[in-house]
Parts: sequence; C-alpha cells; structure tokens
Amino acid sequence: MADQKSAGSKATNTGGFNPNPNQITTIEYQLIIKEKEELTQKQLDAGCEFMWQHYNRLLLVIDKTLARGTRANLASERRARKEQAEAKREAALPKKTA
Repeated sequence: MADQKSAGSKATNTGGFNPNPNQITTIEYQLIIKEKEELTQKQLDAGCEFMWQHYNRLLLVIDKTLARGTRANLASERRARKEQAEAKREAALPKKTA
C-alpha cells in the first residue's frame, strides 16, 4: 500500500477535501475493506432474498471501488519510486562548476 505521506494524503490529513478521485490513503483503503467485511456479514445474516440482493448490489459497488483504490495505490507507489530514483540519479551526477 502507498505510504500515508503520499501526494494523495495531504488534503485528508489536514482535514480538507481532496478532489482527485485517483488518490487514496492507506487509512481510506482500509476503511473500504472494513466496510466490505461488514456488508458481507450483513448479507450472510440477511433474513430475506430482497435484503440479500440489496447487500449484493452494495458489495458489487464496493468491489469496483476497491479496484480503483488498488490502481490508485499502485500509481502512487510507482510515482514515489520514480521520484526516489530521480533524486538518487541527480545526487550521483557530478556538480557543475563555473
């Protein structure tokens, strides 16, 4: 998972709203996982077919959200690795003298 200090976590950690739908923090991702587990349990405890289908529809949406969150985390991790590699490369270059 991406680090909490990724670019996407800046607004969330300060209490602001992050309008970018492609950024998610580890905490937010774990919250979605927890919600999925709760809905799965509610679906198993459903007393009728109507409620079972209701929870099934909600779980389908959460599965899509988890897929988006996973892609966002992977993109964030790749971006962080690229920035680290660029910084390391720049540090290894000889400094120009005037």
